Amino acid sequence: MKHHALILCLGLTAACALPQTGDAPQPYHANNELWVTPAADDANSFVVRSVPGAGNHHIWCAATDYVRHELRLPPETRIYLSEPVGPAANQPRTRVVGFTVAPDADLLAEAAALPDSLFLTLKKRGANLSAFFFGPDCHSVMRFE
Repeated sequence: MKHHALILCLGLTAACALPQTGDAPQPYHANNELWVTPAADDANSFVVRSVPGAGNHHIWCAATDYVRHELRLPPETRIYLSEPVGPAANQPRTRVVGFTVAPDADLLAEAAALPDSLFLTLKKRGANLSAFFFGPDCHSVMRFE
């Protein structure tokens, strides 16, 4: 699947950890210290790289921060979980999660089928919330390394 390739590719490189130069999409350092890396082939999709100690709310918060401040989209923009949480290749104790602000028909159908009780899940494709859900800022992660 395209989504798995995105997660694997970003997990194999240091792109999720350090800023780069050149034509590659530049990682964004969210205000809660997590890194967000845009997809190289889709301006509407991105991956949040977690660190030990980060909870689901930290990851979603980094996603909302990226959408508001880097993509500069309006607060009512919906952010959809496109690739559930998984380990980052070659980065021990690191998880990555894929998101999009432009879901395809399949992802929208998955979102419509989800129960309302799923809150800030990182395991169900289609989970979504508004870009303003966390307001103006996020709390930093207390690292457990």
